[in-house]
Amino acid sequence: MNFKKLTSVLAAGLLSFTCATAVSADFIDSVTNNGATASGTATLSNGSTAVVSFNQDPAGVAKVNEITTTMRSYDTAGEYIAAVLPEIDAKFTELNVNVDDLTMKAAFDLHVEVPAGETASVDVSVPGVTAADDAYVIHWLDDGSVELLTEGNGVTVSAGTVTITSDSFSPFAIFVKTNATDKVPGTGNYSNIALWGGVLVVAVAAAGVVLFEKKRKAN
Repeated sequence: MNFKKLTSVLAAGLLSFTCATAVSADFIDSVTNNGATASGTATLSNGSTAVVSFNQDPAGVAKVNEITTTMRSYDTAGEYIAAVLPEIDAKFTELNVNVDDLTMKAAFDLHVEVPAGETASVDVSVPGVTAADDAYVIHWLDDGSVELLTEGNGVTVSAGTVTITSDSFSPFAIFVKTNATDKVPGTGNYSNIALWGGVLVVAVAAAGVVLFEKKRKAN
C-alpha cells in the first residue's frame, strides 16, 4: 500500500472513530444530549423543589444506551416504536398519531425523590420545539413496563421546552411531531405568475420579430 492510500485509510478510520465516540457521548455521559438539556431542579406539586440527578443507576444508563443505540439502527422513529414498543405503537394508533412523523429529541435517565402522593415536574430544554408542536414522552417504569405520557397527561410543551410531570422518574425518551409544516401555505402571492407572464410576453414578441423578418425577406 502506498503512502497516499495509507493516509486515506487512516483518515477514514479516525473519522469513523470520532463520529462513533461523539454519538455515544451525546446520549450517555452527560445531562445534555442531542442538544437537549434537562434541568437539575424539579418542582414538586406541593410547591417545593427537589434535585434532579442523572445516570446514577447502572440499569438506567443501560436502558438509555439501549434506546439510543436501537433508535440508530432504524431509519425512523416509527419503525423503532412499531418494532420495539408494540404496546406503545398501539396507544399511538388509538390517538390517531402517525409515529412516522415523530422524531426522538432526547433520552435521559432522570432520578427525583418524589414524596408519596406528590408529583414532580422537570423542564427539558429542547432546541427548536414550539408551543404548536406535539410532544410525547415514553417512560420506562421500574417494573420494566412502559407508559406513554402525552400533553395534558404528564407533558407540557412551550417554546423551547418540554416539561415532564410524573410521580416516579427513570429513563425517558422525548418524541416530537413538528407542526410548522402542517400550516396551509399563504395565498395571494402572485410574484411567480408575474415573472412567468413577463417571460411569455418577451417570448411572443421575439417570435413575432422572427416571423416578421422571414416574411419581409420572402417579399
